[in-house]
This record gives sequence, structure tokens and C-alpha cells, in this order.
Amino acid sequence: CNPFSGWNLRISYAFADEVWLKEYIWSVIGSFLQQGQDFYPFAMSPRTVLAFWWMLTVILYGAYTGDLTAKLAVTVAEYPIQSLEDLVSMPHYKAMVARGTNIYATIMLATDGPMALLRRQMVVVDTMTTCAETLLIKDADPYMVCISDKSSNSFYASAFCSQVYQATSLFNYYYQAMTFPRDAYYLPAFDLLLQRGKESGVVDVVTRKYVPQSNDCGGSNAAAQAAAISLEGVGGAYIICLGLYVCGGLVLLVELLWVMWLGKQPLDMPGY
Repeated sequence: CNPFSGWNLRISYAFADEVWLKEYIWSVIGSFLQQGQDFYPFAMSPRTVLAFWWMLTVILYGAYTGDLTAKLAVTVAEYPIQSLEDLVSMPHYKAMVARGTNIYATIMLATDGPMALLRRQMVVVDTMTTCAETLLIKDADPYMVCISDKSSNSFYASAFCSQVYQATSLFNYYYQAMTFPRDAYYLPAFDLLLQRGKESGVVDVVTRKYVPQSNDCGGSNAAAQAAAISLEGVGGAYIICLGLYVCGGLVLLVELLWVMWLGKQPLDMPGY
């Protein structure tokens, strides 16, 4: 009779509850398939190990079920931001604004409305280039938005279409212009040059060269995804389960010390 076979009824037709390596292996596999419902054999150390294995099984099934539920039940995790109102309605987003720009002054001087609410989410950066390039950094904060000039943002949104997108709604309109002396003699020639450039399509060619357009870019094509449960999300449970396995191994060592080194007999149930 194996010393770890636990107790038996000691009746004439009873047989020893032998425990072998194969039984250990199949007990683990069977317990996993049955979700820990079959605690076999009856010795203390195998029961302890199988109990901890059952806990791990519950964690695995729970994590899988939670992940599957998140993917099937959640339709939209985050709506794409398309307007200023969308941005201020999501206070967990941070809006980067370049210092000294027109939009920076507008936000700082606003007394009510979306601009005033945006002041609580604003993060001041040095330049418009820094504003856009911060979004392209690896492992960048996904809840960061760059509010900058449309021409600058259009370039980055087109060049790095898979990483960022440009909102469809524009706000805080202003115009860029060149100053000329009053009654400058070359003003009519310059005006004619701009008109001819627009009529001939030169302006459009220059625009497409430096701000390329693509139908694949844009926030309307951004698909929201449900957040899956990562390994880090259940890492603590795995650490606890590993600790329980260590406890099970200590119980087994105590049994080995009791039987092999001290020469004690396995403890039987009282009354048998």
C-alpha cells in the first residue's frame, strides 16, 4: 500500500488506493477538463495540489469568459472625436495646445462654452510640431489630442494615417495672410499670379504634394474595439496561485519527511 494512499476502510473486499505518477498526471488533466470537480486521490498532498489547480482553472475560465464577454457585449469602447463638443464631453482626454497661438489665446480668454471647459483639459506645448509629433511617439498616451492649425494637422494625419486621424469638424476659424505696403506697384501682378495659379491647378498640385489626401484617412473610418483582458490584468491571481502551489509542495515534503525519514506510518482516520 502506498504511504500516500490516505485511509481505506480495511474491509475484506477493499483494495489499496495506490497513487502513481500516471495517476497524478491524469488527475491534473481530468480536474482541468471537469473544472476541478473530481478531487482524486484522497491523500493530503494530491488533494492540496488539485485544489490549487482547481483555483487556477477557475481563473483561466473566468479570464476567458470575461474576455469573450467584453468582445461580444461591448459595441463601442471609445467613440472617435469629431468635434470640440465631443472632446469636452470626455474629460479623461487631454488636449495639447501650442503656446502663443490663436487657439491658445482663445481658450485662455474664454469665459463660458466649450472653450472654457477645454481649459481644464489643456496641456501647453512649445510648438505646433511638438503637438503633432507627441502623438506619434511609441507607447504614447491614447487619450491625447492635438489642437493645431489645419494645414499642419492635415499633413500629419495624411502621412501617418494608421496612427492618427483628423477630426471632421473645424472651429476657431482664422485666415493666414501676407502684408503688403499700401498701393504697392506689384500688388496687381501678385494677385494675378495667385488667380492664374488657382485656375490652372498649380495651387491644387502644391496642396496635394505637401498635404496628400487619402480616402483611407479620417476619423469616420476609425473602428472602436473592446478592451481585452491582458496578462497583466490577471497577473496577481497567477502569483497567488503559484504561492498556493508552493504550499502544496511543502505539504508533500512534510509527508515525505514524516514517512521516509521519521519512519512513521500514514495517519489513518480514527475509528478504522
